[in-house]
This record gives sequence, structure tokens and C-alpha cells, in this order.
Amino acid sequence: ALSALFRCAVLTNSPSGCYHICVRGVMTVDRTDWLIQIAQKGLPGELLLAFAILILGIFSMILLANPHNKLNIWCFISGVTFSIGAWKEYLYYTLSPSLVMREIWTIPFAETMYSVLSAVFYYLSLPPVLIFAFYFHHWDKRLGKWFQRMCFSAYLPAIVLAILFPCTQTLHFQHLPTFCLTVAGYNWGMGILSTAIILHALWEEQMSTHFHQRRLAAVTILIPLWVWLVSAFPYHALGIPN
Repeated sequence: ALSALFRCAVLTNSPSGCYHICVRGVMTVDRTDWLIQIAQKGLPGELLLAFAILILGIFSMILLANPHNKLNIWCFISGVTFSIGAWKEYLYYTLSPSLVMREIWTIPFAETMYSVLSAVFYYLSLPPVLIFAFYFHHWDKRLGKWFQRMCFSAYLPAIVLAILFPCTQTLHFQHLPTFCLTVAGYNWGMGILSTAIILHALWEEQMSTHFHQRRLAAVTILIPLWVWLVSAFPYHALGIPN
């Protein structure tokens, strides 16, 4: 979805794009071919790199605002795992071909690297968000010793997925409907649970003096979460080609 938006901006301002101005000033548009071209080509490598750096920069500023705050720490960890999605695409599709040609690394290495980074992205992006939600709801103060166990349990599904679908073979698994549906269900489930916890905390504190600040913190984590869930997982789970 983000790739389409960025590509749309580039094409509509490019002389070689799919919009053509006739001599009489009439614009002819082949919208179907244009959308197909956007979906197939995706975001250019340079913009992927810039997008990944932008994500890291934003979440780094959140961490630096208060490095000792648990919410800031887990928000930053979430941002780092979200950015891996853009990093892996840039490394594999843009950087790897030139490095393979120069014999700096090999095709099997590039595929393994992409598989491992994809596994980190698919398996480990949501546990930090869920732990952020735990802290956001002040469960660290309410649950005592059980809180650490809950944080550990947030990573248990990821461990199970890594056993069922080894991290070094993710590139192959992405073509299997079983893997796509399993990973999509896991991430959507974790995302919905995290969102419910955060929204419940906001509902409880809507009359507090810090409500607006808390709402801003919630938006910071929920927007990238749902942009990712809505754009990436239906794409894989429904088996949309290219």
C-alpha cells in the first residue's frame, strides 16, 4: 500500500509515467495497467532505504526523549523490528544483485539473509508491541512477579513458529499458503490483542490529566502496526502474485 502511494507520486510527475497529455490537452489514462505496474514494481530501492532510515530515526528520537522509560524502550524495539521489513527488501532486491556480481557475497547467502530477516520481521515484530501494551496498561505495577512471565509468554508463539517454519527457509515458505495464513493469523491476533489492551487503558484514563500525552503515545505505536497489518498480510495470505 505504501509502495503504491510513493510510486503514484513518482509516476504522476514523471514524463515517462503512465499518464499521457494529448496535444489538445486531454489526459488519457489506462488506470488498470497503471495500477498493475505499481503493484508489480513496488517501491524503488532508494526510497526503501530512506523509508527504513526514517522509521529508525523517528523511533530513535522517541527513545532518546527518555531512555529509561519502559514505554519508550519497547516502542523503540518495535520500531526497529518494523524497519527490518524495509531493510530486507532493500538488501535483497537492490543491494544484493550488485554485490553478487562483484562476488562480495553469493546468491545462497543473499537468500539465507533475506529468509532470516523475514523471519525476524514476521515472528518478532508483534511481541514488543504486546509488551508495550502491557506497560501502557500499567500491568507491571499490578501483576508483580507474574508480569515477567507474561512478557516471556509474548515470545512463545514466535518460538513455536521458528520451530515449525525454520528461519533459514522463509523465502521458500512465503510461497506456501499454509505458512502465509499461519503467520498472518499470528500477527493479526497479536495486533488485535495489543490494540485492545492499549484502547482499554485509554478508556480507563480518559479523564486523567495525562490523557492527551498517553493518546499520542498510543498513536505512535498503533499507526505503523496497522499500516503493516493491513498492507502486508492480506497480500501474502491471499496469494497475490508479484
